Amino acid sequence: MLRLLVLAAFGYLAFRLVRSLLRRHEIPRPAQGRGVETFRDPVCGTYVTMDDAIVGRLENGEKLYFCSMECLDRYRESLGDKNT
Repeated sequence: MLRLLVLAAFGYLAFRLVRSLLRRHEIPRPAQGRGVETFRDPVCGTYVTMDDAIVGRLENGEKLYFCSMECLDRYRESLGDKNT
């Protein structure tokens, strides 16, 4: 009987260890269903909230949201290359 309890305890600890290791490798996903609206950066694909985003505008008034000034600058450079 004691062996069975030790074996069950060992199995439970092994399960918890494997579960915690697998959670470390999960890919973070954008916040959904939590009431926070996120936007995808068109350059790097990072999701940002309205509070953290840098807003850029296209000529037709459409808003684009960027995670950083570097991504906004890269986007503007790519538009300049296409127009020449």
